[in-house]
Amino acid sequence: AGAAGAAGAAVATEPGGQPNQLRRDSDAEQIRRAPRTASNLPFRYGPSGRRYDGRLLLLLGPNQRPRSWAIDCIEDDWFDRLVLLLIFANCIAMAAKDPLTIDDGWSAALEWIFTGLFTAEMMIKMAAMGISPLESRRCYFSEGWNCLDGFIVLISWASQLSTRGSLSSLRTFRVLRPLRSIAKTLGVRLLVVAI
Repeated sequence: AGAAGAAGAAVATEPGGQPNQLRRDSDAEQIRRAPRTASNLPFRYGPSGRRYDGRLLLLLGPNQRPRSWAIDCIEDDWFDRLVLLLIFANCIAMAAKDPLTIDDGWSAALEWIFTGLFTAEMMIKMAAMGISPLESRRCYFSEGWNCLDGFIVLISWASQLSTRGSLSSLRTFRVLRPLRSIAKTLGVRLLVVAI
């Protein structure tokens, strides 16, 4: 077999000695040639039309469990609705808390619950989309809204775990949580991008 030009195609010989022109397979050809199970395909399209490709942690393709479960989860319309409900509930809990009083039991417990739920949402999205550009073309951190979500979750953990007074100022970043609703609502997101 030898190289056949700048297009990167290779020439191979068939058993009869005749040259056979090989080229890169397109998505449609990969689907056609694949066995009946799609678990070994290197990509997957969700119902939204988004393409999921690459390998999570360089191991799991988009059609392998548990990554395919995560893709199904974030592609479901109820996932975004549930996240929006959590964001609004968190806003109500922050507004109901008196800023002049020391954290009481219920607000501290609610803060731990919301931080845990938002962390779970981030982990599910990372599992579905991939974490780094080495794993997937459109990974979690390739979208600006997801970077904002990740930043808010990390700041929330830092403020929750801090026992020093100097790090308690990080709690003011919790005010950014309502901005996450912008990423979930298409009309508002288009308005912000247009500005």
